[in-house]
Amino acid sequence: MENARTQWHLLARSTLSTAVCAAPAVATAASGARHASSASKSGAVPAGKLSSPPDAKTNAKINVYIELMNCESARLFDQRASWLSQVDRKAGPRCNAQNLGLNGIDPGAEARYARYKKTILAKPKLEIDDAALKMVEALEALLEPTSNPELETEKYTQGHESIRAFVNEFTDQRDQLEIEATAKKYGKHNRYRFALIVKESKALLRSIATEAHEPDPNSAPIAEKLIPFTALTEESKRALSSAPAASKSQAYPPGLSLLLSDSLPRFQKAVARYVATLDNKAARNRVAQAKSDWQYVIDCYNKAVDQMNGVSFDKNQK
Repeated sequence: MENARTQWHLLARSTLSTAVCAAPAVATAASGARHASSASKSGAVPAGKLSSPPDAKTNAKINVYIELMNCESARLFDQRASWLSQVDRKAGPRCNAQNLGLNGIDPGAEARYARYKKTILAKPKLEIDDAALKMVEALEALLEPTSNPELETEKYTQGHESIRAFVNEFTDQRDQLEIEATAKKYGKHNRYRFALIVKESKALLRSIATEAHEPDPNSAPIAEKLIPFTALTEESKRALSSAPAASKSQAYPPGLSLLLSDSLPRFQKAVARYVATLDNKAARNRVAQAKSDWQYVIDCYNKAVDQMNGVSFDKNQK
C-alpha cells in the first residue's frame, strides 16, 4: 500500500480518516444519510462514485478535511460544553459566568484557517466543499469577541457531520479499492495483509467510537470486531516470521515488522482494556475509567497510524 501521508477523525496522520487528535466526536462512525451516487450539477465528486482509486489531488484535499476535523473539532466541542455549563439557554448566562467565549484559539489559527480555505476553493470540486467552507467561516467568526459562540458552533457542527459522513464513506471505498488492486497485482501477501490492517483497524476504532457516545456503552460489538482483527495481525506476524532468513531484509519493509510488534499490540491491548472496563459494571468509577481508557485507545491508534504511514514497500516486495 502506498503512503499518502495524510487522522478524526482525523494531520500528517490523515491517511486514515478516523485518525484523531483527541476527541471521540471526531472518530465516531458516520451515521448520516448516504451521498448521491451521481455527479451533481456543480461537478462535485460524490463519495458514492468511486470506481477507481482517486487521484493525488483528491486525496490531498480529503486529507486536509480530515485535518480540519481532527485538529479543530475536539477543542471546539469541549469549549462549547464548557460554555453551556455556564449558560441557561432560556434565561441566558448567569451573572457570575466567566469567559463565555470559545477560548484557547492558538496564535496560528488565522494562518491555519486561511490554508483550509485555500484548499476548499481549489480543484477538484467536492460536494462537501460548501460544508467545509461554513466550518471555517464559523471558526473565523469565533475569533471575534462579539461572536455568538453557540450559533457559530452549531454552524460548525452541521458542517462537521456532513464532512465526517462523506470522508468516512470516501475513505472506506478508497481502502477497499486499494485492497482489491493490491490482491490483483501482488497476490494476497504482505502488501495485501497490510492493506487489510489499515482498513480493519479503522473499522475497530469506529465500533468503539460508536459505543463511546452511548450513555451505557456495550462491549459486545467491540469484542466482535477485535477477534478478527487480532487474528489478522497474528496471521501477518506468522507470514513475516516464515520468510527465509536470507531474504527477510528484502521480503518486507522494516516498518511493517515494527508496526506488528510495537504499535498494533499496544492498540489491541488498549481496546481489550476498554472492553474489560465496560464489562466491569460493578466498578464505582466505571464511567470515568471508560472515558480515560477511550482516550488511551485513541492515543494508541494515532501512534499506529504514524507507523502505518512509515511503511513503504519497494517494487519488488509483495
